[in-house]
Amino acid sequence: MNEQAKKHALRMIPYGLYVLAADDGQGVNAALVSWVSQVSFNPPRIAIALGNETGIWHRVRAAGAFVLNVLGAGQKEVAVAFFRGVAGMEDDRLGGYATHRGVVGAPILDDAPAYLECRVVESLNAGDHTLFLAEIVEAGLQNDLPPLRLDDTEWHYGG
Repeated sequence: MNEQAKKHALRMIPYGLYVLAADDGQGVNAALVSWVSQVSFNPPRIAIALGNETGIWHRVRAAGAFVLNVLGAGQKEVAVAFFRGVAGMEDDRLGGYATHRGVVGAPILDDAPAYLECRVVESLNAGDHTLFLAEIVEAGLQNDLPPLRLDDTEWHYGG
């Protein structure tokens, strides 16, 4: 296989940037993620790939639920705050950002343009990542910013 061609082609797939947050009752973890896709209309489901054995991976497995906070254009500083992951909250703030709780109990960023609250229905070992299939149980729109995409940054996660 032409490794350079594979890497370049995979990096051409457009990805959004999201802050995934989970609370299992023992604590909160949140991390910047990009490998997300809608997979079903009915029931409404998404798939998300998380690096194995990361803090957010452990918390999602334990909680069985999460919030996917959609970041908007101009929110690169929010993405930076969660780039390496965040553990714990202080005074309803996650990574320094104000939050509120929804139906699955995980933190929703007050400034995220949109969010999806999800319950995990299946997981699949996909190599160095685990694919979590999750049903959307609630959704919210908080403002009308267009989404922040990975290619709006100088970062690469893929290939």
